[in-house]
Amino acid sequence: MRPASFITSLLLPLILAIAPAQADTDRAMLDSMIGNWEGQGRLTYTQTWTFDFKCKVEGRPATVDAQVDLLGKCWSGPIWSRMAAALRYDPESRSYVGKFRDGTNTFVIDMRGKPAPDAIDLDLRQGKTRGAMALAFQSDDQIELEISVLNPRTKAKRKVIDLVLARRNTRLGALAD
Repeated sequence: MRPASFITSLLLPLILAIAPAQADTDRAMLDSMIGNWEGQGRLTYTQTWTFDFKCKVEGRPATVDAQVDLLGKCWSGPIWSRMAAALRYDPESRSYVGKFRDGTNTFVIDMRGKPAPDAIDLDLRQGKTRGAMALAFQSDDQIELEISVLNPRTKAKRKVIDLVLARRNTRLGALAD
């Protein structure tokens, strides 16, 4: 047996064992989003026009394998909006795919991205508008979310949303007031 064939025959079972383990890790990242979350964030329109807001989000296991459904409400003072998202892990493409919807279901954003260590990096698309979302898992009980829009001419990213969510150990739904 040639040395290359011998080495390949030894490594093949190891490689085949690692691929499902990685898929399990990526699915586990979605599972870690299940639960009730609350947090505060900042929306930045321009350098001088920003406002703080609060959110409550409930992560629910979906009926589709390797998917989490997120339902929530964000507000600043008396102004509030509902939101919903569905994020699924596709083991064939080794990527995350999903959709984000506002409360009226008229604002739909396609999400697609790859896993990163302790994070999910997503590309966002709505028509010609492009952006990015980074979900950083700081611990089992904290997620940092950052959304940026992409300048179509310069390709520079501008952060527009910065949100930190903390897990709330309560049996009440996230949408309960």
